[in-house]
Amino acid sequence: MSPKGRPEGEQAPKRASAEGRSTSAEDGVLVVAGRFFASLGAPRGALPVGDLWGDTNVDVSFLSPGTPVENVLTGETLIVDGDTLDVAMLFREFPGALIRLVTGRVGEASRNSTPGH
Repeated sequence: MSPKGRPEGEQAPKRASAEGRSTSAEDGVLVVAGRFFASLGAPRGALPVGDLWGDTNVDVSFLSPGTPVENVLTGETLIVDGDTLDVAMLFREFPGALIRLVTGRVGEASRNSTPGH
Protein backbone atom coordinates (compact mmCIF):
# COMPACT_ATOMS: atom_id res chain seq x y z
CA MET A 1 0.00 0.00 0.00
CA SER A 2 1.11 3.51 -0.71
CA PRO A 3 1.30 6.11 2.09
CA LYS A 4 -2.11 7.41 0.91
CA GLY A 5 -3.80 4.01 1.42
CA ARG A 6 -4.03 3.07 -2.28
CA PRO A 7 -2.58 -0.14 -3.71
CA GLU A 8 1.02 0.34 -4.88
CA GLY A 9 1.12 1.87 -8.38
CA GLU A 10 -2.51 3.07 -8.32
CA GLN A 11 -2.82 6.80 -8.93
CA ALA A 12 -5.28 9.11 -7.26
CA PRO A 13 -8.18 10.14 -9.48
CA LYS A 14 -7.68 13.46 -11.26
CA ARG A 15 -9.59 16.23 -9.53
CA ALA A 16 -8.59 19.11 -11.75
CA SER A 17 -11.15 21.79 -12.24
CA ALA A 18 -11.34 25.27 -13.62
CA GLU A 19 -13.53 28.06 -12.36
CA GLY A 20 -14.85 30.97 -14.38
CA ARG A 21 -16.38 34.20 -13.12
CA SER A 22 -18.03 36.92 -15.17
CA THR A 23 -19.70 40.18 -14.27
CA SER A 24 -21.92 40.55 -17.34
CA ALA A 25 -22.57 38.85 -20.67
CA GLU A 26 -22.64 42.22 -22.45
CA ASP A 27 -19.43 43.93 -21.41
CA GLY A 28 -17.72 41.90 -18.72
CA VAL A 29 -14.77 39.59 -18.72
CA LEU A 30 -14.57 35.93 -17.82
CA VAL A 31 -11.61 34.95 -15.65
CA VAL A 32 -10.75 31.25 -15.84
CA ALA A 33 -8.34 29.84 -13.28
CA GLY A 34 -7.31 26.25 -12.67
CA ARG A 35 -7.40 24.37 -9.39
CA PHE A 36 -5.85 21.12 -8.15
CA PHE A 37 -2.88 21.36 -10.53
CA ALA A 38 -1.00 18.54 -8.77
CA SER A 39 -3.70 16.01 -9.68
CA LEU A 40 -3.04 16.55 -13.40
CA GLY A 41 0.20 14.59 -13.37
CA ALA A 42 2.36 17.21 -15.10
CA PRO A 43 6.11 16.68 -14.79
CA ARG A 44 7.66 18.55 -11.87
CA GLY A 45 8.32 22.18 -12.85
CA ALA A 46 6.16 22.00 -16.01
CA LEU A 47 3.17 24.28 -16.52
CA PRO A 48 -0.18 22.43 -16.37
CA VAL A 49 -1.27 23.32 -19.90
CA GLY A 50 -3.06 21.79 -22.88
CA ASP A 51 -4.26 18.21 -23.01
CA LEU A 52 -3.54 17.60 -19.32
CA TRP A 53 -6.94 19.24 -18.68
CA GLY A 54 -8.76 16.45 -20.56
CA ASP A 55 -12.48 17.16 -20.92
CA THR A 56 -12.59 19.96 -18.30
CA ASN A 57 -14.73 22.84 -19.50
CA VAL A 58 -16.16 26.16 -18.37
CA ASP A 59 -19.86 27.01 -18.63
CA VAL A 60 -20.55 29.92 -21.00
CA SER A 61 -24.25 29.21 -21.54
CA PHE A 62 -24.90 32.91 -20.85
CA LEU A 63 -23.29 33.67 -24.26
CA SER A 64 -25.02 33.02 -27.57
CA PRO A 65 -23.49 30.47 -29.96
CA GLY A 66 -21.41 32.32 -32.56
CA THR A 67 -20.24 34.94 -30.06
CA PRO A 68 -16.58 35.86 -30.67
CA VAL A 69 -14.42 36.05 -27.56
CA GLU A 70 -10.73 36.81 -27.07
CA ASN A 71 -8.29 35.30 -24.61
CA VAL A 72 -6.55 38.54 -23.62
CA LEU A 73 -3.54 36.66 -22.23
CA THR A 74 -2.74 34.95 -25.56
CA GLY A 75 -4.48 37.17 -28.12
CA GLU A 76 -6.38 34.16 -29.51
CA THR A 77 -9.92 34.74 -30.73
CA LEU A 78 -12.47 31.93 -30.31
CA ILE A 79 -16.07 31.53 -31.42
CA VAL A 80 -18.46 30.18 -28.79
CA ASP A 81 -19.85 26.93 -30.21
CA GLY A 82 -22.15 25.57 -27.51
CA ASP A 83 -22.59 26.01 -23.78
CA THR A 84 -18.96 25.51 -22.74
CA LEU A 85 -15.38 26.48 -23.55
CA ASP A 86 -12.78 23.73 -23.58
CA VAL A 87 -10.16 24.37 -20.86
CA ALA A 88 -7.45 22.38 -22.69
CA MET A 89 -7.86 24.86 -25.56
CA LEU A 90 -8.00 27.91 -23.27
CA PHE A 91 -4.96 26.71 -21.31
CA ARG A 92 -2.95 25.64 -24.37
CA GLU A 93 -0.12 28.10 -23.57
CA PHE A 94 -0.76 29.29 -20.01
CA PRO A 95 -2.81 27.78 -17.13
CA GLY A 96 -5.29 30.63 -16.96
CA ALA A 97 -7.41 32.75 -19.26
CA LEU A 98 -8.94 36.22 -19.33
CA ILE A 99 -11.81 36.12 -21.81
CA ARG A 100 -13.51 39.23 -23.17
CA LEU A 101 -16.21 39.73 -25.78
CA VAL A 102 -14.92 40.82 -29.16
CA THR A 103 -16.79 43.81 -30.52
CA GLY A 104 -16.58 45.08 -34.06
CA ARG A 105 -14.97 43.17 -36.93
CA VAL A 106 -13.70 39.67 -36.19
CA GLY A 107 -10.67 38.39 -38.12
CA GLU A 108 -9.36 34.84 -37.96
CA ALA A 109 -11.08 32.96 -35.18
CA SER A 110 -10.85 29.42 -33.88
CA ARG A 111 -14.09 27.58 -33.32
CA ASN A 112 -14.21 26.18 -29.81
CA SER A 113 -14.55 22.43 -30.17
CA THR A 114 -15.90 20.79 -27.05
CA PRO A 115 -17.03 17.19 -27.58
CA GLY A 116 -20.78 16.88 -27.32
CA HIS A 117 -21.48 20.60 -27.56
